[in-house]
Amino acid sequence: MAKDTISLRNKSIPEISKKKSVKDYIDIDQTVLEPSPQRIRNILTLEERVAAIEAYDCRPMYTKVAKMFNCSWEQIKNIIANRDAIMEFYMATRSAETQNDSNRLELRSRKIRFLGECLYEYIQRAQFHTKAHITEELLRMKAIEFRDIIQIDNF
Repeated sequence: MAKDTISLRNKSIPEISKKKSVKDYIDIDQTVLEPSPQRIRNILTLEERVAAIEAYDCRPMYTKVAKMFNCSWEQIKNIIANRDAIMEFYMATRSAETQNDSNRLELRSRKIRFLGECLYEYIQRAQFHTKAHITEELLRMKAIEFRDIIQIDNF
């Protein structure tokens, strides 16, 4: 250790702090490493991982499941090893999605109900104050106008 400190004392600060670049490393035999054609690395989504777990349950062979999802058998092995955590996370996200869907549907139904009340109020006021004849086309135009104000999608 003392030998290392002596050698550092003789060098200047720029020499010590100089980082090695790729050119500083010498490749003796000039080989270029390419990925093996058998080692396929495909990043699977959460749904694909759940499907891989289900496929493995039906046919417990890593290579067959890996071919189905175009990935390596080691990935399938890791997915199966972490099966509980993956399924727990999947169920948590699904329950959050269904809760968001139910909230969205409830909000949409409330908006549509409010649109109906607005149209009913419009019909009553138009008949009472102007004694105008209400047509289907007039109601459709007012419904579209109210829809834009209330911001109802896919109406």
